[in-house]
Amino acid sequence: MSKINSQKNRDSRQSGKPTGGSQFIRQKMAQLLKELQPLNLLPSLVAGLVISVVSISFSSAFAMLIFSGEISEFLPDGLGFLLFGQFVATLVMMLVSSVRWAVPLLQNSPIAILALASSAIIANMTGSTSQVKFLTVAAVIGLATILTGISFWVIGQLKLGNLVRYIPYPVIGGFLAGSGLILVIGGISVMTGTSINLLDFSWLVKQDLLIKFIPGLGFALLMLLIMRRSDHFLTVPIILISAVAIFYLILWLTNTSIPAAVSQGWLSGWFHEAGGSLWNPIGIGDLKFIDWSAIGSEVGNLITIIPVSVLALLLCITGIEVATGEEIDLNQELKATGISNVVAGLGGSSVSYHAIGNSVLAHKLGARSRLVGVFLAVICVVVIFFRGSLLSFFPSVILGGLLAFVGMDILNTWVLDGWSKMLRVDYAIVISIMLIINLFGFLQGVGFGVVVAVLMFVVRYSRISPIRHELSGRVYRSTVTRPALYQQLLRRQGDWCYILKLQGFIFFGASNELLDAVKERLQDPDQPALKYVVLDMEMVTGLDSSTVFSFEKLQKLAVKEDFTMIFTDLHPDIQRRMKVVFEGDGERVCRIFPDLDHGVEWCENQMINTFKSIGLGTKPETLIEQLVKGLSLPENVSRLMQYLDRQEVEEGTYIIRYGDPPRGMYFVERGQVTVQIEHEGKTLRIEKMGTGTVFGELGFYLGTKATANVVADQASSLYYLSITKLQEMEAHDPDISNQLHKFMVGLLSERVRRNARLMEAMVD
Repeated sequence: MSKINSQKNRDSRQSGKPTGGSQFIRQKMAQLLKELQPLNLLPSLVAGLVISVVSISFSSAFAMLIFSGEISEFLPDGLGFLLFGQFVATLVMMLVSSVRWAVPLLQNSPIAILALASSAIIANMTGSTSQVKFLTVAAVIGLATILTGISFWVIGQLKLGNLVRYIPYPVIGGFLAGSGLILVIGGISVMTGTSINLLDFSWLVKQDLLIKFIPGLGFALLMLLIMRRSDHFLTVPIILISAVAIFYLILWLTNTSIPAAVSQGWLSGWFHEAGGSLWNPIGIGDLKFIDWSAIGSEVGNLITIIPVSVLALLLCITGIEVATGEEIDLNQELKATGISNVVAGLGGSSVSYHAIGNSVLAHKLGARSRLVGVFLAVICVVVIFFRGSLLSFFPSVILGGLLAFVGMDILNTWVLDGWSKMLRVDYAIVISIMLIINLFGFLQGVGFGVVVAVLMFVVRYSRISPIRHELSGRVYRSTVTRPALYQQLLRRQGDWCYILKLQGFIFFGASNELLDAVKERLQDPDQPALKYVVLDMEMVTGLDSSTVFSFEKLQKLAVKEDFTMIFTDLHPDIQRRMKVVFEGDGERVCRIFPDLDHGVEWCENQMINTFKSIGLGTKPETLIEQLVKGLSLPENVSRLMQYLDRQEVEEGTYIIRYGDPPRGMYFVERGQVTVQIEHEGKTLRIEKMGTGTVFGELGFYLGTKATANVVADQASSLYYLSITKLQEMEAHDPDISNQLHKFMVGLLSERVRRNARLMEAMVD
């Protein structure tokens, strides 16, 4: 096979045809060229420019959040890393994404975690130079992004995207709220140029800090209010341009020069000093300066980024689907985003993935092509290599305000709106996680949230009774048709049989509820002695070890109190786990049946044997005896028999098949038949009928097709009344036909009454 493939590749090269990756890239470029039409070009250009302003502004704010304090001199390099990541993510998404207008963006949640981890790393590297600290922080960011990218790709490759939906909702909210608070505090730090501690409130009374962060918070709050009332695509660019213009107007009115603004902390002078290019990649020789031990101390936070980013990415994609009405291949997007993050991580950038706002913006502008990504990538390259110095004129108060805006938006959703939308317990979990994240770290906060959410789930689930229905043999009967005497006796003495229909995953205290229910029934002085306990497990999804132990105690109770346990519809895995219950004494007091109907039938048979032992035996009424009773006079039966055709059927014969058109009804003179539904290899018994019973009457009277199969369990003799013969009877013997109809009404009424009793018991 390898020789064949090699020959194909040689032939392709000789013929000038592209192979492998080159062919893929050429196909994408060909598609891109087709989109270079005026109808696509203009909206894509507008969307690309608007999104570029937003993306570069947020990248600058994120860079100032991470590369501050002791490593602030490397801020231009840090921004170059982030913009490189934006460029790579955009380029890869343009080529690989299943969504043509998908726009990636550096995300705030990973940035918040990385900012916290970076601060901790720098604080622990007390004897290191600023360069070593910078290289270590850059390595942390790149490593986290690479690991996250690999996780994206693996999850997408294994098609496991939907698993993320099992993360508890309060944990998601708590994590996002914690990220929001970090961004607000980080934004204030960017505005003031001072590290802000959540527990240290001294910065609130320092005048030189107040004059910087109050305008920034005002800008963030104003932006939040405007964005909640307007979703126009030009809103964000107009706000940013207006804010910058007002800032410089204030500088002009106060006669403040640019150097003075830089010295006072209103502008970032680092970009201006860096010259035209922001791209200064880390070389191989720089790797030896990285403090890997310091990185090891923050492994917990780095690992936290992975599930958080996976969850956020999937939620973003789902949001884009809902907002645009477009179907998106979720696993393909995971793989595409994974590739882009691995490449971006090698360049020292942070995690990026689909941005709901930017992607929906492009869609609303009519930019349904990959040109949006082209324009964004080009602008990122221009900023990185040629116009980095322009960013030195972007006010710190506005960059910090952008961070605070994002944080306020998140806090508004989960803290303010959450109060009215969530249960108080869930809301308390969200607030607790938020505070723990900001006081102790992301790993501790998320870990606390998961533990509390699991405990809350256990408490809430334990309140759901494992007993779905509690019945007795008096109201729940098998589908076997029996003589009238036995029906009456079973109805009167049916409390000997105690039936529990179980549900869900049975664990912990829920399993003890079963044992308590049986004990309570045994101790009820108003009930007869218990002979049979039927546990139907059709709706049971699983058991834990404590449940098996409870069943073992129930088995010992059965030996002591002399009753039989009947298990029905046991899944093979559950039956294997309960092997200990059926060993030893369990062989004498435990029985297993394929379904509840057969289990109850066995109990009824044992009860009937008891009735017979005290002289209450009887034989089924023959067909003639039932007809005489139903038609009042023997001569009426003779006249009826003239219209019936006798049929002999062998065991296993299908008398009626599902979907057959109505032809007539059958009277069983001798033998036994079963009405059953067969589906996907499973057989559900509807009714087992013997001598003197009638079947096929519903289709006969309603004129509908057969809804089940009727099969002979043994060689049987039947009488058949066709629709044609009934019409003939109604024409020539109306008295007999009326008697027959009255007889059938009685049979059907008894069935309805029995079903009504069962439904009433289940509702109660």
